[in-house]
Amino acid sequence: MKTNITINEEIIRRYTNLIANEKKKLTDTANGQVPLPKVLVTILNLIASHQSNIIKRAQVITKQKISFFAYAPSVIEKVGTDGAIF
Repeated sequence: MKTNITINEEIIRRYTNLIANEKKKLTDTANGQVPLPKVLVTILNLIASHQSNIIKRAQVITKQKISFFAYAPSVIEKVGTDGAIF
């Protein structure tokens, strides 16, 4: 489980950097126009909205995975009088 979390955190870091770089490229295409063109602002807002939805979904999935272990059936081993484990 710990390995899975570490891998997912690394994936999140990579995609966060990728998104930041792509947003920078988009804003650079405006060539310093102030304010940014409406089309560009709309695209950036859509990207931010989608990014937020992805984060929320990842949080829900992680919560479900963690809660599974809280309610998962477990086996309790008992040593009987004859030495056998049940």
